[in-house]
Amino acid sequence: MTNYKIGFNVYNYPPEDLLDYAFEKRLDHIEINLTQPHSSIKSFNEERIEKLNEKTSAYDIQLSFHLPTEINISDIIFYKRKKNIKYISDTIELANKLNVKNITAHMGLFFWFPIESRQRNNALKRYTKSLADLLGKCNQYNVNLALENVTPLPQGSDYFLLGDNINDLEFVFSELESPNIKFCLDTGHANNAEGVSEYIDHFKDKLAVVHFHDNNGNDDSHLPVGEGNINWKEMAIKLKEINFTGPFISECKNLKPYEAANGLRNHLI
Repeated sequence: MTNYKIGFNVYNYPPEDLLDYAFEKRLDHIEINLTQPHSSIKSFNEERIEKLNEKTSAYDIQLSFHLPTEINISDIIFYKRKKNIKYISDTIELANKLNVKNITAHMGLFFWFPIESRQRNNALKRYTKSLADLLGKCNQYNVNLALENVTPLPQGSDYFLLGDNINDLEFVFSELESPNIKFCLDTGHANNAEGVSEYIDHFKDKLAVVHFHDNNGNDDSHLPVGEGNINWKEMAIKLKEINFTGPFISECKNLKPYEAANGLRNHLI
């Protein structure tokens, strides 16, 4: 049986509060959402970093980061774009101190006016240039930025999301040939777009992280594995073909992390 690395995203609690739980439940990974004050990058002082490193090392638990979704390095306003680039740069430095290998990021948003396709293209160019400015530090500290596919917004929205389709991600990966740019597959988001298998087929060489949850293909309901219409058996076959063993990060709502992990394991066997 493959030894999959499975963990969960921590949003409402400091990661320290859940290390014992993760160890007891044989979970290998904790993804820290950096949104809340208790897990903001400024909250990690040297003493806290040292204690986290001691305990994660003793428990053999790997940490990763998820950037706040409002971080937008494709922003059309220069000073905002520059501020967000600086934020990611500081996060890369913190990742190095906490032995974090992967930082998962959404690609940002743009407003459609006057022509959606033109604005998307311009936003992708801004995003790619901004990302290029960060690659030197990523390489220096051996930290990956894992770009997450996101679920498309309903038609009629005032703005659009970058990364809600395969073409956006293909553009970035083709423009920036770097070993430190990776892909985070969000299964639920993919199921609302081109499909889980399609994303794996296109980005199997870049795949570094999987966020797992289910849905019925028309919402982002974050259901437990098997309660939507994702073909988990097909996904498992494709991931075995490329020898991907994780980390798999649970984003299943209303389900304890170890229950979500067991549900996934049943579909990966």
